[in-house]
Amino acid sequence: MHHDRSPVFSKGREFHFLPVTTTHPSNRRETELRHASARSYLAKSMHRSKKKNTDDIQGALIPIDGSTGTRWQPTLLCTVPDRIVDQHTKMLLHYCTQSFWPGFEVGSAAFHIPSFASDYNTLMSQGPALIHALLWSAAVSLSYRRKAKVTDKGSLMHYNQALKHISQDISRPIAEIPEQTLYAILSVTGPEVSLDDGEGIVRRAFDPPLKELAWIHVYGRRLHIDAHATALMRIVDLKGGIHNLKSSEFQASFNYMDLTRATQKLIRPHLPVSRLYGRVKETHDRRQFFGYVSDLASRSYAGETSEQIDRLVGDGLTAALQEVIYDMRAWVTVIEGYHWGLLKSLDTSLLAAHRDLIQQRLLATLPDKEALIEEDIETAASINNLIQTALLIFSLGVIFPITYAPPYHRLARRLRCQLEQHVAQTSPHLLTWLGMLGVLCCEQVGNDLRGWFIQFLGIVERKRPSARAWSTTKQESLESFLWSAVSCDAAAEVAWREVQEGSRGWESTAWSGILGTICG
Repeated sequence: MHHDRSPVFSKGREFHFLPVTTTHPSNRRETELRHASARSYLAKSMHRSKKKNTDDIQGALIPIDGSTGTRWQPTLLCTVPDRIVDQHTKMLLHYCTQSFWPGFEVGSAAFHIPSFASDYNTLMSQGPALIHALLWSAAVSLSYRRKAKVTDKGSLMHYNQALKHISQDISRPIAEIPEQTLYAILSVTGPEVSLDDGEGIVRRAFDPPLKELAWIHVYGRRLHIDAHATALMRIVDLKGGIHNLKSSEFQASFNYMDLTRATQKLIRPHLPVSRLYGRVKETHDRRQFFGYVSDLASRSYAGETSEQIDRLVGDGLTAALQEVIYDMRAWVTVIEGYHWGLLKSLDTSLLAAHRDLIQQRLLATLPDKEALIEEDIETAASINNLIQTALLIFSLGVIFPITYAPPYHRLARRLRCQLEQHVAQTSPHLLTWLGMLGVLCCEQVGNDLRGWFIQFLGIVERKRPSARAWSTTKQESLESFLWSAVSCDAAAEVAWREVQEGSRGWESTAWSGILGTICG
C-alpha cells in the first residue's frame, strides 16, 4: 500500500512524504531499487516545489513563527524527522552537532553543556530567540576558523531574527522573560571577529598547554557586545541572582561569559560563582594538585617554599595575592604534567572548572569597574600593584589564555609605568621576572614596548658582577616567583640572548642613574 505522494503544507511547514510499503523486500536487489525510487521521487517532488515558489521570499528560515506571515524559502529535507530547513541552516546545524558543540564539550564541565547541544528536537523546543542566536554563534565560530568575517545573508538573517525575538521577549515583565532568552543574549556577538583586525594576538610568546580548553581561544577572542552583557546581567539580578535560575546549564554558561568578559576588560566578575562548582571545590586544593596528586607524585608541592615569595610577603604582599600566586604555581605543575602525559586519570571537565576558579580568585582582587589604567598606579601599596600586574599578565598568557589583545597592551603600559616609579625599591630578581613578563606580554600582541623591556632587562643585568646564563637566570629570577618552562621558555630564551647581546654594547644612559640604587 502506498501513501499519497504529494507534498503537504501546514502552517508554513512543508513535509515531503516518501512512498512506503507494508511488505518487506524479498532480496537485496529489491531493497536497492526501492531506495533508488525513493530518492528519485524526493528529488522530483522538491523540484516541483521550487518551481512553485518563484517569488521573493523573506523571513525566518526555520519554521518557528507562523504568526508573522512570513514566506518560506525552498527547503531541503533535514535528517531530523518533521523539520525542514534551508541548505545554509542545515550546514550550520551540521557544524554545531559535529564540531562546534562537541568541541566545546571537550574540556568543559558537564554542567556547561546545555541539553540542546546533543539533541536537535530539544533545540527546536527552546524557542525562536535561542535557535537563531545559537545558529548565529555557530556562524561566527565557523568564520573564525575560516579566518573570515560573517557577511553571508543566511547567517546575518539569523542575527537579525535573534535580535527581533530577543527584543520581543525582554519587553515582557521580568518574571515572564524565558531563561532561553538570556542564553540567546549571551550567544549574540558581533560579526567583526577576524584574525587580522588588530585585536588578536600576533604570535604565541606564551604557548601554554590546554590553550584551547573549553573553546577559550574562540570565546576569549570575542569581546561581548557591552550593552548585551550588561542587559544579561541586569536581568539575572532582577530575577534574584544566578542561583535562582532554574537551568543549571545556563548558570554555568553565564559564569563563563562573565569570567571571560572580566578578563578581557580587567575588572572583577559581576556574578558570584554558581553553586554548581561545589563538586569542583571538593578537589580544589593546590596541595593535592587539584585532584591530580596521584599522577604527579614525583612532583613535590613547593607553593609556599620560595625564598623570593617569602620576601614579597615580608614586604607587604596581601594574603589574597599570596593565595593566587600559590594556586598558579601549583596549576603550572598540573598543566605541564598534562603536557608531558603524566595525568593518567585525565578529566578535562574538571581541569576547565579548576582553571576558572583560579581565575575567579585573581580577578576578585580587582576593582568592580574599569579602573586599571596605566596612569592610576601610584598608591602606597606599590608591591601589591606590581605583583597584581604580573599575575594578570601571566594569567592572560598561561592560566586563562585569551587571544584578545587589548588587555595585553594595557598591562604592558601599566607595568612600564609601575617600574619607572618603583624601580628603586624593588629587588633585582623581581625586576628580572617583571621585565621578562613585560617582554613576553608585548611580543604576544606586537607591542612596541618590547624593546623598552629588553633594554630594561639589560640595564638590570649590567648591575650584576658577571653575566648569567639563561639556565641560571631562569632558576634564580623566574622560577622562584612564577614560571612555566613549557609555556614561556622558547620565546623567553630568545629574548634573553637579545638582552645579553645588547647589554654588552650599551653605553651609560639615564637608566644607570635610575637603577643605580638597585644593588647598593
